[in-house]
Amino acid sequence: MRKFGRIVIFCVGVAFLNCASLLATEDEKQGPIFVVTEENDLFSNPFTADHTDRHYTQGLKLTYLGGDDEMPGWAGKVADALPTWGIDVSTRDFGYAFGQNIYTPENLLTSESITNDRPYGGWLYFGAILLRQGVTGNAQIPVMENFEVDLGMTGKASLAEAAQENFHRWFMPSDIPEGWHNQLANEPGLLLKYQRPWRLSVNEGTARYVDFIPHTGGEVGNVEIFGNLGATLRVGYNLPQDFGVQINDSPGSANGGMTPRSPPFGAHLFGSVDGWVRGPQSLPRRQLVSKQRERRAHPVGGGPD
Repeated sequence: MRKFGRIVIFCVGVAFLNCASLLATEDEKQGPIFVVTEENDLFSNPFTADHTDRHYTQGLKLTYLGGDDEMPGWAGKVADALPTWGIDVSTRDFGYAFGQNIYTPENLLTSESITNDRPYGGWLYFGAILLRQGVTGNAQIPVMENFEVDLGMTGKASLAEAAQENFHRWFMPSDIPEGWHNQLANEPGLLLKYQRPWRLSVNEGTARYVDFIPHTGGEVGNVEIFGNLGATLRVGYNLPQDFGVQINDSPGSANGGMTPRSPPFGAHLFGSVDGWVRGPQSLPRRQLVSKQRERRAHPVGGGPD
């Protein structure tokens, strides 16, 4: 299995790591947060970068969340209207996401249609995010709900072709992709995402050093359909009171966990495991079947673009 590298950069309005209570007073509330998440298979092999591109090869996501309970009036009404499902809600956050994913087959140096590998494709999207944080009723376990709606485009409109070709032309001129004329077609996409993580620790004292964050969620739409179940274990010093790092394809988003009363320093290591059950009707899979039928009907030219 090919390794995949990710970089997460947090740019926050309040530059502290959080170890505060979720039942926040005014001076314990989180301010605005901006997060850049960059994922690229180049990071797993930075010194010999020849032909690292394969399948999900690049992803960039920009996420902005306003401060706790600072949101448009309509978003507050939506948050209040949604059932709490066993959560005593203490804070709500609203924000936006913008991102692009790029997918390619393993062989970038042929212009012919490749029928036995993942096709060239991209997904460019803009989304709205609503978070609700609180604790469970009797057990008082910190919990969060993440709702996200993404709208976007696949195909040439995703700008994936231009992004990858220009990057390779600038930095890897001997490895310029030759097959983007075979990419998936333009099609609008819609994704509805939901995730719920819980943060477990033995007591408030140990929570500064170790915690366990199980989660469940999923996505539904014409781009992707799946459900997932997983967990993260974190060990360190002054653990942030958030719910862990989120990858671009996760149903969850970055959630900060930083307040003015947070300790000024913290560091930790983490390990995660995640299981996914995917639906059969995602947009890329439907387009791949269509492309493969075209290629069988037009074996020389690969079918009409």
